[in-house]
Amino acid sequence: MRTLSHKGLSMIELLAVLVLLGVISAVAVISLSTLLENSRIRADQGNVTTLNQATRLFLLSDEQGFNAWLALASTEEKINALVAYGYLSRVPTLQHSDSSFDFDGDLLRWCFQRCDPIVSVFNFIQPTFVVDDFPIKRNENSFELTEDGLLASPPATNDNIIFFPNPRNAYTLVVTGQIFPRISGNIWGGFGVLFETRLNNQNPAQDTGYILQLDRHEGQVLIRPRTNGNEGNPILRYDVTFNGGIPSYTLNTDNLRNDTVRANPWWEEPHTLRLTVSEQDGNKTLSLWIDEVFVFLWSIPQPIPFEDAATNHSGLRVWNNVPVLFTSFDIHDE
Repeated sequence: MRTLSHKGLSMIELLAVLVLLGVISAVAVISLSTLLENSRIRADQGNVTTLNQATRLFLLSDEQGFNAWLALASTEEKINALVAYGYLSRVPTLQHSDSSFDFDGDLLRWCFQRCDPIVSVFNFIQPTFVVDDFPIKRNENSFELTEDGLLASPPATNDNIIFFPNPRNAYTLVVTGQIFPRISGNIWGGFGVLFETRLNNQNPAQDTGYILQLDRHEGQVLIRPRTNGNEGNPILRYDVTFNGGIPSYTLNTDNLRNDTVRANPWWEEPHTLRLTVSEQDGNKTLSLWIDEVFVFLWSIPQPIPFEDAATNHSGLRVWNNVPVLFTSFDIHDE
């Protein structure tokens, strides 16, 4: 007659099971803790975006209110003022123990934890870049952050501009952009880099300064003045011509378009523009390189004075229904 053999777990096996369960529990607790911490940080970063949007609306609403609001000493007073005037529904509550809301009076923007004097590199591929943290002139379409970079899709009959605070007298701007093929008709598109620019009453629709344009429609690299959001006629034109597919840049003195080169595929390739604004004894010059090829040196007629450097902005512009993909925009000391 056979008997049944009953086998149980040995003490060592039981201990191994308990240790394994303990490790699993510890990992689960750590993962949950990290998830909660990241969620709190993202919530605080979202509140910073809301603060910037509310503040921008408030500053654009009334110049007297603008001056009174800037005179408020603490961040708490500024936030309470936004609530009192109806630009915030409530005072935002910090979710993370290490979080804080900081306002930079020179850059006129809220920051998460602290504001650096100037952010030098705007890397559009990194998730830390938030489009709505910066003043934008919007029309029918806007700027969209994609996995490839900042996609700018302008309306058919107007433009879009995004501005970046740049409180410097001497600086270098480096931007990489790629112009998309024309949509239809005789509009070929392009992109522009704004420099020595002020936002009148902090209004992004009323900028005054200068813009350098890589303009496929004109077939040129050119500079236009901008006054209260309106562009004037070019004050400097350089023709882009091609010899064996290699571009060269020649000063245009007859003030006419060079529209014979629009179809060249060079325009649809990514290009890096480097603009250096140098200052000496109150006079400023602009030097331009395209893909590390020197193009020109230009004396800026009406630069922003040394004492008003805090009002300076730089920016990116696109126009007339032709999208442009920007991968980065760097601002460095000259």
